[in-house]
Amino acid sequence: MPVPSKVTTVAAKGSAPAGLTIQDTVYFVGADPRSLGNGDRVAATRRSCLSSPWGDGSAGTVLPDPHRDRGDFVNSFTVVAIGSVTGGRTEPIDDAWDSVRARIELDPAVVESASILGLDSFSHVEVTFVFDRVDPASVCRGARHPRGRQDWPLVGILAQRAKDRPNRIGNTICRIVGVGETWIDVAGLDAIDGTPVLDVKPYLRGFAPRGETTEPAWATELMAEYW
Repeated sequence: MPVPSKVTTVAAKGSAPAGLTIQDTVYFVGADPRSLGNGDRVAATRRSCLSSPWGDGSAGTVLPDPHRDRGDFVNSFTVVAIGSVTGGRTEPIDDAWDSVRARIELDPAVVESASILGLDSFSHVEVTFVFDRVDPASVCRGARHPRGRQDWPLVGILAQRAKDRPNRIGNTICRIVGVGETWIDVAGLDAIDGTPVLDVKPYLRGFAPRGETTEPAWATELMAEYW
């Protein structure tokens, strides 16, 4: 599927021709997208991504997104897990994650085995995943005390790494233990068995923070026994 961009894709024929999959809201010329049937597989979001399996440009013309000029936010999009975590812990215990081993099983329907070719030449991998056990209705959109500890300051959810965050997305750098045809064995991945994995990428030293890093005292205390 093409990477969605901040543009509006306009179908040349004013509808979704057979073979086209509408991944997101598409602004059609001469047709109201709300009139499209379920057979067109409409995902009602604002971001545009109209793909054609023919690769012949039949999806139409690309025009500037009218929402971008108004300063609106793209408020939803769709991602597909490339695999899931198997093994390791079954409960989200806070500390001592470094010794935990787990496997990332890749979904061959989403990524090919060649997608991890060369990954075994790296020592660490960065894994993006979903805290899917967190109830979406319970996420924090403001501030909270880290781990609920009243002796730690009230901190905005975007200034901490709690799992009950608005999009429930986690990101961790962990050690690579082994790489197979459709799997990656890792150590120190703080995600429990069954967790959906959104992305995997090798850790490069060039992406480490440039310059000195700082953090508040509560963060240092929180991480003292995390690994």
